[in-house]
Amino acid sequence: MSQRPACALSELSVTEFLTLARVGFFPHGIVIGSSLYEAGTQYDWEVATSEVRPLSDAMRLARGLAMGRMREQARRVGAEGVVDVRLELEHHLWRGGRQVVKFVAAGTAIGFDHDRAPATMRGAPSLRLATGAPFTSDLTGPDFVALLRAGYRPVTLAMASCVYGLDPRELRKYRGQDAEITSFTQAFFDARESAMEGLSRRAGRHRRHDGRGADVRRPPERPARGVHRRRHGCGAARRQRSTPRGDASSAPARRTARSLAIRDA
Repeated sequence: MSQRPACALSELSVTEFLTLARVGFFPHGIVIGSSLYEAGTQYDWEVATSEVRPLSDAMRLARGLAMGRMREQARRVGAEGVVDVRLELEHHLWRGGRQVVKFVAAGTAIGFDHDRAPATMRGAPSLRLATGAPFTSDLTGPDFVALLRAGYRPVTLAMASCVYGLDPRELRKYRGQDAEITSFTQAFFDARESAMEGLSRRAGRHRRHDGRGADVRRPPERPARGVHRRRHGCGAARRQRSTPRGDASSAPARRTARSLAIRDA
């Protein structure tokens, strides 16, 4: 049994809290990880329609640090995992042309209470990863329970991003005419495909079976003359058939379109 704090903060709605409580999961607190990462200056960028590797790498490294810190906080409060994770990614241009990436990950840590769980689920094993680390997921409470009912468990929140620079000199070819800027269109496509490939590689490291809740969003602030594509999703793996948590008949069967949709910004 995981030791739950006497007073645990949570961002769960009433519906989410009750849905999780019916199957024995309770909040252990709000966990947050963040990182501010420098990515050189804007003058380091070679003016060309291509990927800006320093920024892409900075986003990847900042993400790893923030997610690791959030996971460590969840481990300290005895949680089995984190649900409803929110990701915030920003790119800022500071004085002197310094490029800075800010990444924040926040969610609600949850743990399984064997004493307050339904009788059919009290012998269920932990949902922690093989390394003992808590799982991470952007699933809501009802989606998390629906996943368990279907015989799956969340593994990790995988994410990938790609920053492409757009050469403004390309616009000279279109003076006095209305036409598609084909090089910019291709840049959007390449950035999206690069982010998708990165997401598949990162999720594959955890041997997940499928992805849920894949999403694409623009950052609140993004670099001028650039394209940014970010994709993230929750990796899920099938649970053993003998696992009691795979048959949570007392939980409502609620699914949302978000768990199956891929949106493009």
